[in-house]
Amino acid sequence: MTIAAKHPVRRKFAGCSTCNTWSYYDSTYHGVRSFDDVLEEYNLRFDLECPINFGDNEGREYLHVLDENDNVVGCALISWYRMSPNCYEFTGYLG
Repeated sequence: MTIAAKHPVRRKFAGCSTCNTWSYYDSTYHGVRSFDDVLEEYNLRFDLECPINFGDNEGREYLHVLDENDNVVGCALISWYRMSPNCYEFTGYLG
């Protein structure tokens, strides 16, 4: 299984991006969690075997997306930027 171009998870995942929600996240945890929640709705999850540093003020991470059998079915790009002490902008795409 791979995440097809028209799979509904793609649109919903991108919908968590700040430019689509018109609101900011109060922490990097809440930003990443919103993308992860979307994946869980479709029985998908991030591959978190590699260490991720979401503690920086800005950055970009590429993460494998796994299905319920731990097969890699896609790749996620998540980028963030700290706007103020409790205000983070996030952008996410699935490929």
